[in-house]
Amino acid sequence: MGRRADHRLATLRNLAASLILHGEVTTTQGKGKQLVPFVNRLIHLARGGKTMLLIRRIQSILPHREAETRLFDLADGLEKHSGGYVEMFKVGTRKGDAAPTVLIRLLTSKPKSAPASK
Repeated sequence: MGRRADHRLATLRNLAASLILHGEVTTTQGKGKQLVPFVNRLIHLARGGKTMLLIRRIQSILPHREAETRLFDLADGLEKHSGGYVEMFKVGTRKGDAAPTVLIRLLTSKPKSAPASK
């Protein structure tokens, strides 16, 4: 991402918290490629249950308490998934500098309805 390690980690933590709180986030492709495995690891970690060790570990990673509670609720709903909790779609380019942008969306426990066929 072209940042120092501490700034890169802070950016990933804040993007992950926004994704968990809002369900989707639009960002550049470079940040998105690093965000997807970061959030997948967080969800996989939260699936281990609400033990004190896991709560403190996730609190040390996520900067927002609301994101922490939402993460545990989300992990409970994704028990049947073995991985791939986040999906990424190319959106286009940003207007100012033509950077490629992506939409990153969390999977939910509800299955998506298939589009109606003719």
